[in-house]
Amino acid sequence: MRDIYRAKGFDGPLLEAIVDRMTADEETWLHVMMAEELQLEPVDTRDVLRTAMTVTLASIVGSLVPLLPFFVLPSPSAVWLAVAISAATLFGVGAYKATSLVGDWRRSGAQMVLIGLGAALAGFLVGRVFGVSD
Repeated sequence: MRDIYRAKGFDGPLLEAIVDRMTADEETWLHVMMAEELQLEPVDTRDVLRTAMTVTLASIVGSLVPLLPFFVLPSPSAVWLAVAISAATLFGVGAYKATSLVGDWRRSGAQMVLIGLGAALAGFLVGRVFGVSD
């Protein structure tokens, strides 16, 4: 702790007074060392839990979207409808992101479609390379 406050320009009796004051209470000492030495801040666990639940729900819903056509159509037709529904959904998510944050909704929607369908194509190609049959 002396090194930290010495680097901030304190020395002599003032430095010793600061160190004595900070180390007198263990809770204060812990918070100072976490922030000053390790550059760590306390985490609000409510935000972490809410984010985890949001990501989980979004993943489940996002995974079900391309599967919906397979419940009502035979496989060859369902594939193309799944791609179309996925592209439309991805575009909608990208457009919403741009309108709720910042950016052009058309560009953001197109980027989301390219990223999402590109990832699906990559997964398909990896499956082909490793001999996974439909």
